[in-house]
Amino acid sequence: DLMKRLTTTGLINSGGGLNPFTSAIVQSAIELGLQEKQLSHLKKAYLQRKNALNSALRENLSDSVSFVESDGGFFTWLQLPQQVDAEKLLPEAHKHDVSFAPGSFFSPRRDLKNYLRLSFAYYEESELVEGAERLAAVINGNIKTISANNGNENEKTNRCAAKGTRTGDLQILRSDRAGNHSG
Repeated sequence: DLMKRLTTTGLINSGGGLNPFTSAIVQSAIELGLQEKQLSHLKKAYLQRKNALNSALRENLSDSVSFVESDGGFFTWLQLPQQVDAEKLLPEAHKHDVSFAPGSFFSPRRDLKNYLRLSFAYYEESELVEGAERLAAVINGNIKTISANNGNENEKTNRCAAKGTRTGDLQILRSDRAGNHSG
C-alpha cells in the first residue's frame, strides 16, 4: 500500500522523478545568490588545502620527484624517476596508512607508470601534511633502494605486485583500536 502511494504521487507523475523538485530548489538558490557564499568558502578551503599539500611535498620529497602546482582542480600529479613504478608502490604505501592513484589508471595504454595523482579535496590541511610526510617516506625509501641496487627493480619495496585494485587518491587510512583500516 505504501509503495503504491509513493509511486502514484503527483511529484513522481508530474516530472517522472524527484529531479523537478530538486531542480526548483537549486534554481531558487541560484536566483537568490545563495551559492556565492558557499562557492567562496570552497574556493578558499581548496586553495588552502592545495597549498598545504604542495608545501609538504616540497619539504619532504626527494629532489628527483617533481610536480607542477595546478591553478585549478582537485589534484596534484607527481612525476617519479623513470625506474619507479607507482602501482608497485601501493602496497608499501598502504603499510604506511596512505594511498594514491597511480598514473597508469588514467592512461588507456597503462603508461604513466612513474606518475601518481593526489587529491587534496577531501582532507583537512593537517591530514594532508601528515599524508604527504608518510607518502614521501615511502617514495624516498623506494628511490634510495633502487639507487643502492643500481636500478634493480626487483628489490624489496619495488618487488610488491600491485593487486590491480583501484584505490582513491591521497588517502589517510585510519586504524580503529582493533587495527582495522578505513579510508
